[in-house]
Amino acid sequence: PRDVSNSNYNWTMNQTRFGIDFLYGDFLAFKSEFDFKGRNEKFRIRHMFMRSESWLFGQHWSSFNSVPFLPLIADGHGTGGGAGTRPVQIKYMQQRGHLTYKISLEDNKPKLFAADSFDADVDNPIPNLAGNVDYKRDWGQLRIAAEVSPNRVKFDGGTSSDLGWGLILAGKYRLNDSTTLMANIMGLSGTLGTTVDWTYVPNDMVYNPSKGEFQNIKGWGGQVSLGSKFSRVVSDNTFLFFDVINGQDIRNDRSSNLFDYEENVYAG
Repeated sequence: PRDVSNSNYNWTMNQTRFGIDFLYGDFLAFKSEFDFKGRNEKFRIRHMFMRSESWLFGQHWSSFNSVPFLPLIADGHGTGGGAGTRPVQIKYMQQRGHLTYKISLEDNKPKLFAADSFDADVDNPIPNLAGNVDYKRDWGQLRIAAEVSPNRVKFDGGTSSDLGWGLILAGKYRLNDSTTLMANIMGLSGTLGTTVDWTYVPNDMVYNPSKGEFQNIKGWGGQVSLGSKFSRVVSDNTFLFFDVINGQDIRNDRSSNLFDYEENVYAG
């Protein structure tokens, strides 16, 4: 007989998402959205903002993102090779013909990597500046997005400043009524924390003992996907994404090359 003495079950709220929307005519809107995908399935705020036709205040998608160009999949983690965070921000938006542009000041501080005994804190003097420009037509959409981060760190040995930046080029082309080709490529320096899910890198700056300062971790990546919609409820997405990370690290006061050259290629 089968041994079931160690059998167990698991219930999860991980895929649960709920929220409240409030509309006041065409002038004002409020949105809040929550889930349980925080660390150890803790309650998490996804979105909470108030917006008018041209302004947004609160927590929402960063202007530096490639979310509209990533394929939809059943896995809650999503795919990699893209960027998308939801920081607290002030955003201005406008549309002119086929062009839409957004610019925002965002609270998106860099994450540090250093020995546990190292006393270091982020000391950015101003918020990050992010923006994107979209060009939309019946055949698809093009986007260029950029971010600048005034990365500054105070630590035992003094202060380090290293300007962080990110750049995204993305597009999608409608091959027919049911099939869309999407692609994006991104370059990052000190802003790797903006990457999404499978390729998420939780550190933006590392301590370089040979120079006695914190430096940006650099990387680049991208994705190509083909989505097909067979009906209102059935669709298929095929994708390929890649990421290359290059930098230096320090663990337990020893030099290492944890991010010296790491290349990931995934397909689904």
